[in-house]
Amino acid sequence: MRSLALHDQWARAKADFGRRFDAEIVSAVSDLRTEYRYDGGDRIREDRQHDEAGRIQTRTWAYNNLGWLTALGQPESGITAYSGFTVAGKPTVTSYAGRIVRTTPDWMGRPVRVWSDDGTVSQTLVYDTALNGKGKLTSSSDGLVTTRYTY
Repeated sequence: MRSLALHDQWARAKADFGRRFDAEIVSAVSDLRTEYRYDGGDRIREDRQHDEAGRIQTRTWAYNNLGWLTALGQPESGITAYSGFTVAGKPTVTSYAGRIVRTTPDWMGRPVRVWSDDGTVSQTLVYDTALNGKGKLTSSSDGLVTTRYTY
């Protein structure tokens, strides 16, 4: 375990032969402590925040075999799951608190349609496709409202 002094706090780090990396930051002023844990791909997998009363808030991250985020767990909002990835690694399905939101990307990976299974979200996006165009967003429709963009 290595220690590093920072302004009004200190940090410790521990490595386990490249398979895992853990770090801890402690505030010398308020006795707050945050622990970070990383996986073998240097991706954060957990952080634990300790307050003065000894309560702990834990956040977790999960990844698939390609290293793409598949789930995020937070005490404030619960678990958000990501799936249906494009070739570029962008999720096309997001599930949060019982709501599923889906995205249809175009050939460049930009969202062209976003909708929810329960019907509360429905948006269409259009991009500049003119000859020598810039590929920027030209309009978005959310139900009956359409917004046009000019550059």
